[in-house]
Amino acid sequence: MKIYHKLLAAFGVFALLCALIGGFGWLGLRQTHHLLTQITDVHLPAVNALRQILDLQGAIHTKERELLLPMTTLIERQQILEAIDKDWQSADSAIHAYEALHHEEKELKLWERAKGDWQAWREHHQEMINLVKLVREERVYILESTLAQRRNDHFLWVITLEKAIEQGKAFDGELSPFRCALGLWLRLFEPQNPDLADALNDMKTPHQQLHRLGEEINNLLLQGDQKRARIRFNEEAENILRDIDEAFDYALTILRSDISLLTQAGSFAFNQAAESAEAAAKNLDQLAKINHQQAEEDRRLSNNLVEQDRLLALLAAILGGLLALGGGTYLARSLSRPIEASATMLSRLEQGDLDAHLDLDRRDEIGVMARAMNAMTAALRQVIGALRRTAGDVQQTAASIESSAQDISSGAKQQDDEICDMSTVVLEVDSVAAELSQKVETLTHSLDESSSSAQEMTGTVRSTQEMADHLAEEVERIAGTVREMNGTLSQSVDFLDVVDSASQQTSADTEELAASSTQVGELAHESTNLAEKVSLMAQKQGEEALDDVLRVTSENRNLIDEYSRVIDHLGESSANIGQMMEVIRTVAEKTNLLSLNAAIIASQAGEHGRSFAIVGEEIRQLSQTTTSSVLDIEQTIRQVQEGVASAIELVARILDGADLSLDASTRAKEVFRHIIENSQQASGMAHQIAGAARAQTEKCVRIRRATQENSQQIEKVKRMTTEQKQGSDMIVTSVERLHSVADRLRISAQEQADGTQRISGTLSDIHTFSVSVDEVCQGLRRSCQSMTSSLEKIDQIASSNHKSSAMLTQRVEEQLEQLRRLLPELDRFQISGSEDRLPDNVETTPEEEV
Repeated sequence: MKIYHKLLAAFGVFALLCALIGGFGWLGLRQTHHLLTQITDVHLPAVNALRQILDLQGAIHTKERELLLPMTTLIERQQILEAIDKDWQSADSAIHAYEALHHEEKELKLWERAKGDWQAWREHHQEMINLVKLVREERVYILESTLAQRRNDHFLWVITLEKAIEQGKAFDGELSPFRCALGLWLRLFEPQNPDLADALNDMKTPHQQLHRLGEEINNLLLQGDQKRARIRFNEEAENILRDIDEAFDYALTILRSDISLLTQAGSFAFNQAAESAEAAAKNLDQLAKINHQQAEEDRRLSNNLVEQDRLLALLAAILGGLLALGGGTYLARSLSRPIEASATMLSRLEQGDLDAHLDLDRRDEIGVMARAMNAMTAALRQVIGALRRTAGDVQQTAASIESSAQDISSGAKQQDDEICDMSTVVLEVDSVAAELSQKVETLTHSLDESSSSAQEMTGTVRSTQEMADHLAEEVERIAGTVREMNGTLSQSVDFLDVVDSASQQTSADTEELAASSTQVGELAHESTNLAEKVSLMAQKQGEEALDDVLRVTSENRNLIDEYSRVIDHLGESSANIGQMMEVIRTVAEKTNLLSLNAAIIASQAGEHGRSFAIVGEEIRQLSQTTTSSVLDIEQTIRQVQEGVASAIELVARILDGADLSLDASTRAKEVFRHIIENSQQASGMAHQIAGAARAQTEKCVRIRRATQENSQQIEKVKRMTTEQKQGSDMIVTSVERLHSVADRLRISAQEQADGTQRISGTLSDIHTFSVSVDEVCQGLRRSCQSMTSSLEKIDQIASSNHKSSAMLTQRVEEQLEQLRRLLPELDRFQISGSEDRLPDNVETTPEEEV
């Protein structure tokens, strides 16, 4: 049986075992997954939905109580109603989410009961909401007590007025219908119910009539007419009080209707609706407990399944390990023994024993490998024998190649030396030819010049003959001219004296001009330094100052922005203070109401409630003082708010001014930049002026020097003119001698003309010969150059041959080195029979001989 089939069978057993383990694990995981899905997809969402419904029910209960609070305003009540609608929508979503889940029959029955109770509670809740929506006024309980207090205030006011009439004293109560407690309340209170607003408007007319009556009676009392004051009181007070009572009764009836609606709504909320809500909450809580218990049961079952799967996996792992150990031992023994025999054979081959043989009678892959290794050993014995024979042949061939390479190298070296000698000779010939050619060219040039000089000489001789004829004539003219020149030279001497004096004056003027130019240069240099200082100061200090101004202005603007925000915050705080004042006013009104109730209770208690009445009167006065203080504070706050508005406007103007300052600073910075540029231009112009002044000074110095030199030259000319005058006198005496010389010159010129013609012919022949010699030299130089190039090419070829022979020698050395390494390795192999061994007379050549 082949190894492949053995291994395949073993791995098949292992795969079957793994499949069994995986199958048991998969079944356990599937059951666990089902239980966990029940927990996460059914029970936990159900519990969460039920808890959400219960939480929303509690939130709705809380908002119902907030609706019934006496201090709740209409806006707050509307916000609470909107929040309740959102809670009902969230509860409906939770109910739909719960109904979408899978439930058992027992849970469905309980849910139907809970749903019925929930619907009943919702209907009662809606009735309560409808009653609350009919309430059209806010803070009805406080308004009822406030109206009752205001009615009692007017009763007390009328009683106080009647006491003043009986006592004949001036009335010390409030006579203005706008500053009394009811007038202030009517002016500040803004009812939400139109019927209540109409009732309060109807109350204003009799209220004003009552105060006008009190003012008339007080005037009569001040005049001492007590009787007439009594008559006026008896005639009109009762009718006015009746009208006021009717208006108060109508307003209280409206408020009590709203109070009745709130009372009925509270009855629905705390009686019928509370019972149905409690039943629904109880059923919902029981449903949540059931789902929680089911989730706990599913969790317990999933834990048990996990424990079972863990135990099965452990048993399967132990069984698989035992089977794997047994099968692996069998396979290891069946494979390791032939492999050890093969390793032994390979070790013998590694030691050089080519007679090793592997005896294995197997039909698997290892048997095939053993037969192949035996065949490989036989082939290797043949190859090693052939290599030994080939090594001897290679060694002999390498020795012959080496000797040939050495011969080639020595021949190339000798050829290189000969080429160098020949190149030296050719270069020497070339230099000689070049020198000869240069000399021939020089000779040719000299002959050309000599020929031209001979021709010129011939022309000159002819001219000399002609000039000699005229010389005699000119001698006489020269004598006359010399005489005229003597007179002219006398005048020149006088003129040179005048020019000398003028030159001295020019030198003095030039010195003054040089001094002025020097002064102008110094002033220009100072102007340059001043311009540079101005530019530097404007560039450093001016720009730094403007940058500081810009920075400070920006910081001021930021501070102004911060100040503006502070003022805005102050305005908001003042508005908040106004709201606080409204709260304080409400507290004062409540305090006044409490004091009125205390006065009523004290009057009912009689003698025992006198002290309580005094305390109530003090509390009422305190509430009135608080109300008037609140009015003063509100007026002060309005003034503060007006001041804040003015401050905001001023801050806006200051911000505009800061922006203008920033723009002006930026423009000033640009102006400084222009000043710096102009200063730099002025500095450049001053530099130019200083340079021009220095140049002018130098020119003046040069002029002065030139003037001095001119003076010196004039002195020299004057001396030379004097000497020339003396010489002209001598010329006159020499003219006669010149005449005789001219005659001799004419004769000599004739003789020179004959000799010049003979010299010209000789020079022409020499010129022709030198041209021929130059052409020969040029041809010789070209031949030398071509020979030099040929020798260079031959030298390159010789160098290449020398390098090739060196490389060949190196390759032969490398081959011999490899052969020396190969021979010991071949000797390691032991082959039966000596016919394939290396001959004893074959030896490697040492590296020094190579």
